[in-house]
Amino acid sequence: MRPCTAVYGGMFDPVHNGHIEAARFALRQLQLDRLKMVPCSKPNHREDATVKSAHRLRMLELATINDPDIEIDPIEINREGISYTSETLEAYKRLNPETDLVFVMGMDSLNSLPTWHDYGSILMNSNLFVLSRPGEEILEKVVEPLDLQHRKVENRQELLAKRAGGILLTDEFQFDISSSRVRDNLQNGVGVTDQLDQEVLSYIRNNNLYGWK
Repeated sequence: MRPCTAVYGGMFDPVHNGHIEAARFALRQLQLDRLKMVPCSKPNHREDATVKSAHRLRMLELATINDPDIEIDPIEINREGISYTSETLEAYKRLNPETDLVFVMGMDSLNSLPTWHDYGSILMNSNLFVLSRPGEEILEKVVEPLDLQHRKVENRQELLAKRAGGILLTDEFQFDISSSRVRDNLQNGVGVTDQLDQEVLSYIRNNNLYGWK
Protein backbone atom coordinates (compact mmCIF):
# COMPACT_ATOMS: atom_id res chain seq x y z
CA MET A 1 0.00 0.00 0.00
CA ARG A 2 1.20 3.52 -0.78
CA PRO A 3 2.24 5.72 2.16
CA CYS A 4 -0.72 7.67 3.48
CA THR A 5 -1.12 10.41 6.08
CA ALA A 6 -4.34 11.64 7.67
CA VAL A 7 -4.77 15.39 8.15
CA TYR A 8 -7.18 16.88 10.68
CA GLY A 9 -7.52 20.66 10.80
CA GLY A 10 -9.47 23.01 13.03
CA MET A 11 -9.38 25.98 15.35
CA PHE A 12 -8.98 23.76 18.44
CA ASP A 13 -10.07 26.69 20.60
CA PRO A 14 -9.58 24.88 22.92
CA VAL A 15 -8.77 21.33 21.91
CA HIS A 16 -11.21 19.04 23.73
CA ASN A 17 -11.64 15.31 24.22
CA GLY A 18 -13.90 15.07 21.18
CA HIS A 19 -11.10 16.34 18.95
CA ILE A 20 -8.62 13.83 20.34
CA GLU A 21 -11.07 10.95 20.12
CA ALA A 22 -11.82 11.91 16.51
CA ALA A 23 -8.12 11.77 15.66
CA ARG A 24 -7.73 8.39 17.36
CA PHE A 25 -10.87 7.09 15.70
CA ALA A 26 -9.62 8.10 12.26
CA LEU A 27 -6.30 6.37 12.85
CA ARG A 28 -8.02 3.17 13.97
CA GLN A 29 -10.65 3.08 11.25
CA LEU A 30 -8.25 3.93 8.45
CA GLN A 31 -5.52 1.73 9.96
CA LEU A 32 -2.90 4.42 9.46
CA ASP A 33 0.09 5.13 11.63
CA ARG A 34 0.27 8.91 11.19
CA LEU A 35 -2.15 11.79 11.58
CA LYS A 36 -1.36 15.49 11.51
CA MET A 37 -3.48 17.85 13.60
CA VAL A 38 -3.24 21.30 12.03
CA PRO A 39 -4.40 24.30 14.06
CA CYS A 40 -5.82 27.09 11.91
CA SER A 41 -4.21 30.50 12.25
CA LYS A 42 -6.66 32.93 10.63
CA PRO A 43 -9.97 31.43 9.46
CA ASN A 44 -11.80 32.43 6.32
CA HIS A 45 -15.47 31.84 7.18
CA ARG A 46 -15.63 32.58 10.90
CA GLU A 47 -14.34 34.85 13.63
CA ASP A 48 -10.76 34.67 14.78
CA ALA A 49 -9.80 32.32 17.59
CA THR A 50 -10.48 33.38 21.17
CA VAL A 51 -6.89 32.86 22.30
CA LYS A 52 -3.54 33.27 20.55
CA SER A 53 -2.23 30.55 18.29
CA ALA A 54 0.71 29.85 20.61
CA HIS A 55 -1.72 28.84 23.35
CA ARG A 56 -3.78 26.64 21.05
CA LEU A 57 -0.64 24.98 19.73
CA ARG A 58 0.64 24.25 23.24
CA MET A 59 -2.71 22.83 24.34
CA LEU A 60 -2.67 20.48 21.35
CA GLU A 61 0.82 19.33 22.28
CA LEU A 62 -0.28 18.66 25.85
CA ALA A 63 -3.42 16.79 24.80
CA THR A 64 -1.51 14.43 22.49
CA ILE A 65 1.62 13.83 24.54
CA ASN A 66 0.68 10.16 24.92
CA ASP A 67 -0.28 9.72 21.26
CA PRO A 68 2.94 9.16 19.28
CA ASP A 69 0.99 8.62 16.04
CA ILE A 70 -0.46 12.14 16.22
CA GLU A 71 1.76 15.00 15.06
CA ILE A 72 0.92 18.64 15.76
CA ASP A 73 1.88 20.67 12.70
CA PRO A 74 1.98 24.50 12.90
CA ILE A 75 2.12 24.86 9.11
CA GLU A 76 -0.90 27.21 9.01
CA ILE A 77 0.25 29.20 12.03
CA ASN A 78 3.63 29.72 10.39
CA ARG A 79 2.07 30.81 7.11
CA GLU A 80 1.00 34.44 6.80
CA GLY A 81 -2.54 35.40 5.85
CA ILE A 82 -5.77 33.42 5.89
CA SER A 83 -5.43 29.69 6.52
CA TYR A 84 -6.78 27.78 3.55
CA THR A 85 -7.04 24.00 3.72
CA SER A 86 -6.42 23.79 -0.02
CA GLU A 87 -3.04 25.51 0.38
CA THR A 88 -2.07 23.27 3.28
CA LEU A 89 -2.81 20.09 1.34
CA GLU A 90 -1.02 21.44 -1.73
CA ALA A 91 2.04 22.13 0.45
CA TYR A 92 2.01 18.57 1.78
CA LYS A 93 1.79 17.17 -1.74
CA ARG A 94 4.72 19.29 -2.89
CA LEU A 95 6.84 18.05 0.01
CA ASN A 96 5.84 14.38 -0.37
CA PRO A 97 4.23 13.80 -3.78
CA GLU A 98 4.16 10.01 -3.33
CA THR A 99 2.29 10.17 -0.01
CA ASP A 100 -1.50 10.06 -0.26
CA LEU A 101 -3.57 12.27 2.03
CA VAL A 102 -6.85 11.70 3.83
CA PHE A 103 -8.50 14.84 5.15
CA VAL A 104 -10.58 14.19 8.27
CA MET A 105 -13.65 16.36 8.71
CA GLY A 106 -17.06 16.46 10.33
CA MET A 107 -20.38 16.18 8.53
CA ASP A 108 -21.03 19.87 9.20
CA SER A 109 -17.81 20.72 7.37
CA LEU A 110 -18.70 18.46 4.43
CA ASN A 111 -22.04 20.25 4.12
CA SER A 112 -20.22 23.57 3.76
CA LEU A 113 -17.32 22.31 1.64
CA PRO A 114 -18.58 23.83 -1.67
CA THR A 115 -18.21 27.27 -0.04
CA TRP A 116 -14.56 26.68 0.93
CA HIS A 117 -11.75 28.41 -0.91
CA ASP A 118 -10.68 26.34 -3.94
CA TYR A 119 -12.49 23.25 -2.62
CA GLY A 120 -11.83 21.46 -5.90
CA SER A 121 -8.14 21.46 -5.02
CA ILE A 122 -8.94 19.70 -1.74
CA LEU A 123 -10.60 16.88 -3.68
CA MET A 124 -7.71 16.78 -6.14
CA ASN A 125 -5.11 16.39 -3.41
CA SER A 126 -6.83 14.23 -0.80
CA ASN A 127 -9.51 11.74 0.02
CA LEU A 128 -12.10 12.68 2.65
CA PHE A 129 -12.96 10.73 5.80
CA VAL A 130 -16.17 12.23 7.17
CA LEU A 131 -17.28 11.83 10.79
CA SER A 132 -20.97 12.21 11.49
CA ARG A 133 -22.32 14.10 14.48
CA PRO A 134 -25.66 13.37 16.18
CA GLY A 135 -28.59 14.60 14.09
CA GLU A 136 -26.53 15.58 11.03
CA GLU A 137 -27.05 14.35 7.48
CA ILE A 138 -25.70 15.26 4.08
CA LEU A 139 -27.55 18.24 2.67
CA GLU A 140 -29.15 17.68 -0.71
CA LYS A 141 -27.65 20.91 -2.04
CA VAL A 142 -24.08 19.62 -1.77
CA VAL A 143 -24.63 16.20 -3.37
CA GLU A 144 -24.23 17.49 -6.93
CA PRO A 145 -21.38 20.00 -6.36
CA LEU A 146 -19.36 17.29 -4.60
CA ASP A 147 -20.30 14.68 -7.22
CA LEU A 148 -21.07 12.44 -4.29
CA GLN A 149 -22.63 9.75 -6.46
CA HIS A 150 -19.25 9.00 -8.02
CA ARG A 151 -16.94 9.93 -5.15
CA LYS A 152 -18.58 8.05 -2.28
CA VAL A 153 -16.92 4.77 -1.28
CA GLU A 154 -18.08 2.09 1.14
CA ASN A 155 -14.98 1.19 3.13
CA ARG A 156 -11.37 2.07 3.92
CA GLN A 157 -10.00 -0.28 1.28
CA GLU A 158 -11.88 1.53 -1.46
CA LEU A 159 -10.88 4.92 -0.05
CA LEU A 160 -7.17 4.14 0.24
CA ALA A 161 -7.14 2.58 -3.22
CA LYS A 162 -7.76 6.08 -4.60
CA ARG A 163 -5.01 8.66 -4.88
CA ALA A 164 -7.55 11.43 -4.16
CA GLY A 165 -11.17 12.42 -4.55
CA GLY A 166 -12.85 9.61 -2.63
CA ILE A 167 -15.32 10.30 0.18
CA LEU A 168 -15.94 7.81 2.99
CA LEU A 169 -18.77 8.57 5.40
CA THR A 170 -18.95 6.98 8.84
CA ASP A 171 -21.75 7.16 11.39
CA GLU A 172 -19.85 5.24 14.06
CA PHE A 173 -18.32 8.32 15.70
CA GLN A 174 -20.84 10.03 17.96
CA PHE A 175 -18.74 12.22 20.27
CA ASP A 176 -20.82 15.38 20.60
CA ILE A 177 -18.71 18.17 22.13
CA SER A 178 -18.05 21.62 20.68
CA SER A 179 -15.33 24.12 21.56
CA SER A 180 -17.92 26.88 21.86
CA ARG A 181 -19.77 24.89 24.52
CA VAL A 182 -16.49 24.25 26.37
CA ARG A 183 -15.69 27.97 26.27
CA ASP A 184 -19.14 28.84 27.62
CA ASN A 185 -18.78 26.28 30.39
CA LEU A 186 -15.37 27.67 31.37
CA GLN A 187 -16.66 31.24 31.43
CA ASN A 188 -19.72 30.25 33.47
CA GLY A 189 -17.86 28.10 35.96
CA VAL A 190 -19.45 24.86 34.76
CA GLY A 191 -17.37 21.71 35.28
CA VAL A 192 -15.41 20.58 32.23
CA THR A 193 -13.25 17.79 33.63
CA ASP A 194 -15.02 15.29 31.38
CA GLN A 195 -14.50 17.48 28.30
CA LEU A 196 -10.82 18.48 28.53
CA ASP A 197 -7.54 16.68 29.10
CA GLN A 198 -6.33 17.45 32.60
CA GLU A 199 -3.04 18.93 31.35
CA VAL A 200 -5.01 21.19 29.02
CA LEU A 201 -7.30 22.23 31.86
CA SER A 202 -4.30 23.07 34.05
CA TYR A 203 -2.78 25.09 31.21
CA ILE A 204 -6.00 27.06 30.80
CA ARG A 205 -6.12 27.79 34.51
CA ASN A 206 -2.44 28.73 34.79
CA ASN A 207 -2.66 31.11 31.81
CA ASN A 208 -6.05 32.63 32.69
CA LEU A 209 -7.63 31.65 29.37
CA TYR A 210 -11.30 31.77 28.34
CA GLY A 211 -12.37 33.77 31.40
CA TRP A 212 -12.44 30.61 33.50
CA LYS A 213 -14.10 31.32 36.82
